[in-house]
Amino acid sequence: MPRWRFSLFRQTDETVAVYTQERARRAWCSHCNYEVYAVQREAAAALADVSLDTLLLWVSDGRAHSPDGGRLICTQNLPVPPTDDSP
Repeated sequence: MPRWRFSLFRQTDETVAVYTQERARRAWCSHCNYEVYAVQREAAAALADVSLDTLLLWVSDGRAHSPDGGRLICTQNLPVPPTDDSP
């Protein structure tokens, strides 16, 4: 049975929590033009609350970045659904 890791990382002014079988990796994103955290595409789709097909469409049209051509997804500009923190 695979062990799940909880990765918490901070980028700019947001904190993102990712549950994956692998940790988020640092990768150079040529679109962002600096080193970013990147996660596997399945984890990125779960973070954005979309299907894998939708995520891959976002990568192909530039709404999401892939530092390595498709396996890893840059979390810097990944559209993440808003959380309902209202009282």
